[in-house]
Amino acid sequence: MEKDMIDAPPQSSTPKRVEPTQKERESLDALQAERKRRKPAPSLKLKDGPEDDGRPHIVAAHDDVNLGHNLIMAAIGALDDDFYSGFLSQITNATAFNNKADAIGMNFVLSVVKGIEPRDQMEAMLAAHMAAVHMAAMTYSRKLGCTTSP
Repeated sequence: MEKDMIDAPPQSSTPKRVEPTQKERESLDALQAERKRRKPAPSLKLKDGPEDDGRPHIVAAHDDVNLGHNLIMAAIGALDDDFYSGFLSQITNATAFNNKADAIGMNFVLSVVKGIEPRDQMEAMLAAHMAAVHMAAMTYSRKLGCTTSP
């Protein structure tokens, strides 16, 4: 029977520690420098609200939720709460899986937007469009790969 997915290599119980080469160390140092250069912004998480309306509430994954949301707003170029609330609602809807909010999908889109470093709300929307189109392309690529008809 042919498998649809490639098996991952077996994992040993104790991972082997490998010392990075000079080029690998330089690459890791460059990654750290780039991470430090970017605006800090937490991820999002889904949380049950105080009123049990059956809908998850989107909150910043930060000890101070309000600060976390403001950091995200700064990172995506959002200047007002109305845009930010609508933006989060739209990326939640766009990434829902089986009609349920999906934190992994939401954070993927948010990560793409943060990575583009939008200067304003319009650029944030365009970045979200790119992430949504990418997700749709990957979803349908997977579905095409699973077809059996010629």
